Amino acid sequence: MKKYLSVFALYVRCSICKVTGILLLLWAGQTLYFREKLSDALTYYALPVTENEYGMASMTRSFTRLEDMFTAPFAAMAAAAFLLTVVVLCLPGTSRQAKTGYTLARLGIPERETFVCQAVYNGAVLLIFWAAEAVLCYLLCRYYGMLAPEDYVSSQTILLAFYRGDFLHSLLPMADISGWASSLCMLLSLALSTAAFPYFQRRRKFFSDALVSTLVTVAFFVRGVGEGYGDAMYIFTALIVIPHILYQLYAFDDEENDVREQETVGAENCAGGNRT
Repeated sequence: MKKYLSVFALYVRCSICKVTGILLLLWAGQTLYFREKLSDALTYYALPVTENEYGMASMTRSFTRLEDMFTAPFAAMAAAAFLLTVVVLCLPGTSRQAKTGYTLARLGIPERETFVCQAVYNGAVLLIFWAAEAVLCYLLCRYYGMLAPEDYVSSQTILLAFYRGDFLHSLLPMADISGWASSLCMLLSLALSTAAFPYFQRRRKFFSDALVSTLVTVAFFVRGVGEGYGDAMYIFTALIVIPHILYQLYAFDDEENDVREQETVGAENCAGGNRT
């Protein structure tokens, strides 16, 4: 058990500070953007209503709805932070961090078990990333409720925003079972593929499943309510990537075992020939 705890502690030391820094930068950037956008909305709403020559209002007052505050730049910041997090999770155990690979080898844990430990850890970090983004969005929604005009705020404002807003609903699907199922499938795909990348990289083999899972996640994350193509792409990708990873994992280990057996037999034959 201590060896496995040492593996998890090693991954924590390699990435936790970097992931924390990414999350702090994400929170700061999204908070500043949301605050600026809300300030612009309040300024526009406070403009006096003017009348035209017929005595009719030429400009009606309007205010940005809560779900419309989470626009494309807000989602783009989340996507950039997610990409950086995936890169950080892929690095431990690669040739770029040879010290980490050397430490793993010294622990004497089989490679497959090391892969499982890293997959579990990566999945936990990605869950933390999702939870941090969800908490931030909720806090920003509460901030909106404190400053927005009373006509645009009710006890159901936040709940409705998570149902109607594309980004918020994609982040927290609420009662959408297919959204939860597809997100869990993609989480498993990301956890396994990011752990498989250094596993195969140590064997001088490029493994593209992590790239595929990451790009699909970013490309189809923001999807409208009731649009099933994003969920379908998530599930389809997971059904392709996960079996491929498991097959490659066991096939590559079997190939390595065959090579070792051939080397052992060859060495024994050479030794027998020398004795004769």
